[in-house]
Amino acid sequence: MSSTSRKLLGITAMTLVVIGAGLVFTLSSSAAISVPPPGTICVKLAKMGHTFIPFGTTNGLFAPTNGSITAQVGQQISNGFAFSVIDFKSTGTVSGLGNVAITLDSTRRPEQSTFTANTSGQDNTQRINFFINVDVNGKKYRSAGQVTLLSTSVAAFPPPSGTAYALVNKVQLVDSAGKVAYELPVGQAATIL
Repeated sequence: MSSTSRKLLGITAMTLVVIGAGLVFTLSSSAAISVPPPGTICVKLAKMGHTFIPFGTTNGLFAPTNGSITAQVGQQISNGFAFSVIDFKSTGTVSGLGNVAITLDSTRRPEQSTFTANTSGQDNTQRINFFINVDVNGKKYRSAGQVTLLSTSVAAFPPPSGTAYALVNKVQLVDSAGKVAYELPVGQAATIL
């Protein structure tokens, strides 16, 4: 066998190993994660719902809003890929609160968001991290810390209609002086339309 033939055989073998590794990764969960190319942009419509609890009280008002979330795929990570939220908006008119608008606070950098295969082989996990600005009837607030939405049952990326996400940490909304005005409790927060 000539040295050129051996090189071609070696390149072919390496190509098959790389393709095979990709297939193993893609088929590693029942949801079959396929890794989109870095830079891919995904826009999904969603209905949201948060309870706005005035700080220092225990009862609040449920605020249903509708909007969209836009993500951009980043680099591959172990068992999945990272992504960033590049746009987020949700609005609604809420009895007792007035007009509510939730938008992305792009002035602060959150931890990377991730989409990973569950080790159990059941669906996938998506963790969405971002900061928000909130306008409640003309009064402006921002999240004191990072907002994290989580779903451990995501069939694919982009997530299909009906995929539900929960707020995993309490979110405090602060005014321009840093005073807490509202808290959003942990729990169901968004569903993909």
